[in-house]
Amino acid sequence: SIGKGAWANHALSLCQLKQIFSHSEIAYPQVSLSHVLRQQPDYIINVAKEQLSSIEDFWAPHRAVINAPIVQLNPDLLHRFTPRILAEIVRMCEATKTMTF
Repeated sequence: SIGKGAWANHALSLCQLKQIFSHSEIAYPQVSLSHVLRQQPDYIINVAKEQLSSIEDFWAPHRAVINAPIVQLNPDLLHRFTPRILAEIVRMCEATKTMTF
């Protein structure tokens, strides 16, 4: 989870996305699963090296409450400030069918 001071908000804004904890004064707030479920995000964006199947297994018991698609991104590309970050941002925009650039 990220708050309004996190750098990743810039990447999200390129895809016309706004994260659900943008009101948080803390850049990287600790939030509970129930907080996420109450916010009902349009997408679950996962930036970790975990297999997508593991992420899907985690969310499976909660699908009656939240049915947001899971977008799996590569942390090695997205968290390094090199030209490779652009390709991963484009992939995020394509996965969420949004793009402003």
